[in-house]
Amino acid sequence: MRKMKDSGIEWIGKIPYDWEVKKLKYLCKNITDGSHFSPETQFDGKPYITVTDVYDDAIHYESASKISERDFDILEKNGCKPPIHSVLLAKDGTVGRTAIVEYNDYVVLSSLGILNPDGNKVYYAFLKRLLDSQFLQEQMKLAMAGSALRRITITKINKLITIVPPLLEQKKIADFLDEKCGEIDSIRSDIQKQIDILNDYKKSVITEAVTKGLDPKVKLKDSGIEWIGKIPEHWEVKPLWALTECYGRIGFRGYTAEDLVDEGEGAITLSPTNINEGKLTLEKCSYISWEKYYESPEIMVKENDVLLVKTASVGKCVIYTSSEPATVNPQFVVFKKCKCLNKFLYYNILSDFIQKQLKLSSMGSVIPTLSQKVILSYKIPTPPLFEQKSIAGYLDEKCSEIEIGIAEKQKQLETLDEYKKSLIFEYVTGKKEVPA
Repeated sequence: MRKMKDSGIEWIGKIPYDWEVKKLKYLCKNITDGSHFSPETQFDGKPYITVTDVYDDAIHYESASKISERDFDILEKNGCKPPIHSVLLAKDGTVGRTAIVEYNDYVVLSSLGILNPDGNKVYYAFLKRLLDSQFLQEQMKLAMAGSALRRITITKINKLITIVPPLLEQKKIADFLDEKCGEIDSIRSDIQKQIDILNDYKKSVITEAVTKGLDPKVKLKDSGIEWIGKIPEHWEVKPLWALTECYGRIGFRGYTAEDLVDEGEGAITLSPTNINEGKLTLEKCSYISWEKYYESPEIMVKENDVLLVKTASVGKCVIYTSSEPATVNPQFVVFKKCKCLNKFLYYNILSDFIQKQLKLSSMGSVIPTLSQKVILSYKIPTPPLFEQKSIAGYLDEKCSEIEIGIAEKQKQLETLDEYKKSLIFEYVTGKKEVPA
């Protein structure tokens, strides 16, 4: 049993006697961030890494945006190229994700912190595990500012409290956690593949039902649309503009943070974050004043309206199932006054052929966006109303069965994530000792 001492930090408690408590800035040669201006992106060139390119403990530079050699050279001279074995830390938006720089022929945006460790004080792989640990992650959450885009500043990153063992022990801990976390990540990857297979199966079930119907013996005809193929002989193909009306908010129409009110004092304003795993959630909603709500009656969301995300996370779709007064932010369009069954329209939007069109039609290299005119031009197979009801009922039941399977797999992932968090916490705080 090794000798312990009080860390002086309430939420940490005791730590090994020869470990130290230090602010993060004392472990690094330098803590900075990337470029504070966004150079023009182009089809080919040098990688330009943003916070969206750092996930799953890795830097995905192969799929990152590209910039010219000239802009790259300027940013490199300005310190935006991270040193090998530095650690990138997401500091804007999804704060807290980390990755070690093993290859560095790229520059980074200001949404990422660059932590260059002092090798005489901290082992780079241990630094990453420190940042991943629950007690550092919680400190970052408490230090975040901003209502729309949550972020943590370099000044606050410097002040984060860390616990530092001797260098040789740091390496032992980092190597042990790399091995154990690698095993967890491998299991996690297998479960995620199973979830992906179930999601693909769900999409294929939906696509088959909304294009072929439920009668396997029905006579088929050519739909005249390549990506739809054959449809039942008695069905029609109609553009969305003939089946529904589509409304969206153009800009914010004077809507600012000053228009936000407390829950119960205004109407819900929905954002894409309210759609999780294909379900509508009304947690952590913003609310706008009744005055602003009534300014745009065409986008007052009513029960059973179909909502589609047309910006950024294009293709997310949900039926509004609440009776609570609501409106949408500019990332949504709302389908109203449907001449087909709302649920049938919803399933068509989730089908493979519509989702592919949504992605192909999106404009903008940085933030993909769809126009309402383009959305309304999409054509869908349209059966008689009684068949629409049968198809929607069948898909409700079938998709529910698949979603139960997905939910069980998601719980397994959550359990693994919690285990990984506790494992990292216990070893980087000295609660457990690496086996000899």
